[in-house]
Amino acid sequence: GGGSSGRQSGEPTGISPHSVGYFHGKITRDQAEAALFAHKALEGLFLLRESVHQNYAISICHGGRVHHYNIEKQPDGSYQIRTGMWHCY
Repeated sequence: GGGSSGRQSGEPTGISPHSVGYFHGKITRDQAEAALFAHKALEGLFLLRESVHQNYAISICHGGRVHHYNIEKQPDGSYQIRTGMWHCY
């Protein structure tokens, strides 16, 4: 015994975003903001959504505002959050 499973760190887990409570499906940036502000835009509150033009986007409450980040699928199958962008589609 004692062998490894063959999985490497950073390898996708295969968990569908549709199976988590913070996933809101294909909604717009404005709809995401409305949903978060409906919960008083509490610091750190977030949701994951299908972006209109990209794979996914995460919308996060910070400093009384909602910030949006694109999440892009990489060629190796992993996902990466685009940093340095304060807007998404």
